[in-house]
Amino acid sequence: MSINILHISDLHFRAPSEHDKNIYYSDSNFCAEFVDYIKKIGKVDYLIFTGDAINQGYVKAFKDAKLFLEKIINELKIDKKHVILCMGNHDFDRHELELEAKEIPSTATDKQERLNNIHTSDNKYKYFKNFVSDILGKKLNVKDAIYDCIIDDDNKFLLLGVNSCYLESFDTPSHKGMIDKDQFIYKLNELLNGKLDYSVFLAMHHNPAVEASGDEVRTWKDILNCNKAKNPIVVFSGHIHYIGTEIDVDGKDGKSEAETTRRGTYYFSAGSLLNTEYKSRSFNLYEIEGKTITYHFHTHINSEEKPYWEETNKNTINLNDNEINTIIGNTINNNKLRFFFI
Repeated sequence: MSINILHISDLHFRAPSEHDKNIYYSDSNFCAEFVDYIKKIGKVDYLIFTGDAINQGYVKAFKDAKLFLEKIINELKIDKKHVILCMGNHDFDRHELELEAKEIPSTATDKQERLNNIHTSDNKYKYFKNFVSDILGKKLNVKDAIYDCIIDDDNKFLLLGVNSCYLESFDTPSHKGMIDKDQFIYKLNELLNGKLDYSVFLAMHHNPAVEASGDEVRTWKDILNCNKAKNPIVVFSGHIHYIGTEIDVDGKDGKSEAETTRRGTYYFSAGSLLNTEYKSRSFNLYEIEGKTITYHFHTHINSEEKPYWEETNKNTINLNDNEINTIIGNTINNNKLRFFFI
């Protein structure tokens, strides 16, 4: 039995003073057009949203994003138990955290420790926590490394909501993301008890394959190497505003046999559904049957006559053998598929 996962990201709703012509704020026709297009494709079983519901931590912007996502969920008749909402690096009030930091004396000997406490504080997550609760009707501790979990026993996979904004704050220059490694590994291995043959799907804002460096890479390597999962790990992410696929086919770069026992890792990036400052509006749809994923990339074409949605790429991946069968187009990441090793 196949299931369909709809992957959208980076709405960037803004407060009235921030409104920009590149972003659909009040155009309800766009949402209706998007929903109608999805209905023509087929039924949606799961929805993942990978962060940046808003552009800054304003309550009004969250209300607009909530209405937008609720319309998608309701119109497509998606069970709210099958929805994962991820926090992005724009989904907290950076200015508010900066004001907290300014209260720390510059001469304080524990200044860095107090700054880290602000970066990981409950206050940072309060708006997004309420946002998730209002939409899904359940209270989640979104600051946890793995804060939400969907277990599909029929199709044998775990779909996990991951907090990749662990150390994101007002003074984060790179915005490459970070995960609380120890907490993540402990929770994932706990969830895998009795389910080692299940596929592991991670929904998070940042894409560690594209952006990570330094400490982020070391953290991600440990996460990949210290969990019990037997099957490849699949990462669904946003943040970078373009659609693409990255595949780690570890074991093909001359390492010794002892170093190549880890299965491959797959990364799928969704573009921004609303924001056109960098790229065209886009979304991904994944058709999953057993260990085979057929992924469909869809782009909004700004035709002078009438804008429309179009499937611009379609490929299949078998998680068991790292093989890719191109059906339509090229993998969209500088028009090529990138194989890399970490």
